[in-house]
Amino acid sequence: MIIIGQTVGTGLSDLAVNESTFVSRTGFDFEFFEFDGNDWVRTTESPTEVVDLADFGITYTGTPVSGDVISVAHQTSQYWVFEPGKGINCIKLNENFAALQGLTNNNESALNTISTNALHKNGDNLDQSAIDAFKKDNVTVLSTSGSVSLNDGGDYFLTPTGNVTISLPTITPDQFSHTISLVVAGSQYSVDLGTTHSLLGPDIDTEQDYSVLFIYNYIDGYWYYYMGQ
Repeated sequence: MIIIGQTVGTGLSDLAVNESTFVSRTGFDFEFFEFDGNDWVRTTESPTEVVDLADFGITYTGTPVSGDVISVAHQTSQYWVFEPGKGINCIKLNENFAALQGLTNNNESALNTISTNALHKNGDNLDQSAIDAFKKDNVTVLSTSGSVSLNDGGDYFLTPTGNVTISLPTITPDQFSHTISLVVAGSQYSVDLGTTHSLLGPDIDTEQDYSVLFIYNYIDGYWYYYMGQ
């Protein structure tokens, strides 16, 4: 509800305001109009402006004098008015405070849901089944002869059925580790590992099962192998 009154001066009466006209005309919940001796001046904004009160839906009876002020605002019961020395508390700041206390904060609920379901960076909410799934590798079993291509990051079991030549993948240098694991069943057949670069390792009896770890070297751009048994 909009109310109107003469807050400075006493010469005006029958003050009235058309609420719909006032609300459509102003962007504020209140307005102040001061008579300067000739015109009504809207003082709510800066700079002030000369106005026709009829444009704001305001009517009155009487003759204004310089310094008269008309104030228009929502009913005072719709506002909490703070005065020096009387203090401010949460009830005054929000008359619906008690009701709001019982409402659910949707944002907080959503954040709690994310916190519960999202993977923590330290992994403390990752269950064992997920950890086990990450540890699993798909092993490729090869029983072949001739040329064999290995993929970066792959794990292989090889049973030669004849002489085998390994073909290693071409790597574009980046910041990731590139390794290949190969276990070879012992046989009388030869296995060409596809690279002449080796790391120190024990002597291998190729007629017994042995393993090969291929490691890509960023420094010189070659695959190296390490053999174990």
